[in-house]
Amino acid sequence: MDTYAHAWGSDASLIYLTSADVNDQDSAPRTDGKRRVWQALYTSPAFNKQLNVQMVDGEITSAIEDGVHDPGIAVISERPKFDSSDALRQVQAALPDFGASVGRGKGYHFVLQTGASGSSVITVVGSSKSSDGNRIPTSVNVDSANGQIVDLSVLPK
Repeated sequence: MDTYAHAWGSDASLIYLTSADVNDQDSAPRTDGKRRVWQALYTSPAFNKQLNVQMVDGEITSAIEDGVHDPGIAVISERPKFDSSDALRQVQAALPDFGASVGRGKGYHFVLQTGASGSSVITVVGSSKSSDGNRIPTSVNVDSANGQIVDLSVLPK
């Protein structure tokens, strides 16, 4: 996706990268941190535009210029040293009851974005057990530079 975005605009900067579900109800969700579909949003000051890119099974399937460049928006300035599989392993090691998503999402979901501290984080979305034993949607932020868990939160259903 980076190569495609930089061909679109040499100053393209990544705002976020997120996994997505596809219409593949017959296959079980992966549990290894890999996903078939990824969506990314890039920004270009030179074009004063943003670019939405979607990749399915390793191939770019759509790229749409949309919106305008916002000079105040945080961008991912360094390539992560950890990927979604690494982040999932870190979360599962720290939270043994962390499981796949419940509700709308299938499997685990991932978002590479700028965290509250200004550094990039990989948000792993899955579920954990609540005090009553039910599974509840849970989000865990992992620092993409060092793999440390930054924070976790329970999400609304």
